[in-house]
Amino acid sequence: MHEVLVTIGTYTTSADAYIVKGLLESAGVTCYIFDENMNFMYSQAVGGIKLKVPSSQRILAIEILSQNQKSVSEELSEEKYECPRCGSLETEYKKSSIIISFLASLLFAIPVPPVKKKLKCKVCGFGWEADHTEK
Repeated sequence: MHEVLVTIGTYTTSADAYIVKGLLESAGVTCYIFDENMNFMYSQAVGGIKLKVPSSQRILAIEILSQNQKSVSEELSEEKYECPRCGSLETEYKKSSIIISFLASLLFAIPVPPVKKKLKCKVCGFGWEADHTEK
């Protein structure tokens, strides 16, 4: 008897779908990609390129994807920049840009990184873009 496949993600490009598929398969989760060979317009009309897993592996797949998302955000939080105003290393990414990117990722089902790294000093409150600053 065949197991039911459930969709755990939809993507606008097959490259995005294959990246996630590779991540899951490396953890032992069986994955299948659907609707990848359609014209972009037709693919979007049917809901995008779908990544499916057997229903028995759904929870494991979601946990792996969730953990991967956490590790990316942990890497971002480990980066330290020096405040150009006071010289403190107590800096953080402005939460709004990370939250907006996360919400956009959920809404469009694709990873959307922050367009610009916006930082804020915890000591003096100064905010700046980290594009041209050194760590």
